[in-house]
Amino acid sequence: MLKTVLVVGLGEVGMALYEIINESGKYEVYGYDPLVNLNHQNVPNEMDILHICFAYKLDNGFISSVVNYVFKYKPKLLIINSTVKPTTTEAISKLVQCKVAFSPVLGTHVNKEKFKQDIKYYGKFVSGVTNEATEFAVEHFNKV
Repeated sequence: MLKTVLVVGLGEVGMALYEIINESGKYEVYGYDPLVNLNHQNVPNEMDILHICFAYKLDNGFISSVVNYVFKYKPKLLIINSTVKPTTTEAISKLVQCKVAFSPVLGTHVNKEKFKQDIKYYGKFVSGVTNEATEFAVEHFNKV
């Protein structure tokens, strides 16, 4: 079953998600951000779940960045937690060899603790490229 999780992008969304997953005790969780590394010295070469939590901007290389992380960490499931334009998730899924899902973030960004409460309160909506991807992502979020 799924055991290791990497959260890439440790801003408002990523750090809140990292802490929620870590506090659940259900996964061995790692965080990575070019400016902040959590457990960076022990990050395995392969992850069961990869969360993407960095900003999407048109033509900023978002898709290629995500694909590079997938190639580097070989996850079984990729969850994109960033606000992206339509078709981005499907475009990424055509370039990688793992299950791919999109999960928007609901709630307010007043501060990290409030945001964590909002994520837990509102839950996470999930849309997978396939039914199996959706089921894996839902299972993961329900576990934490």
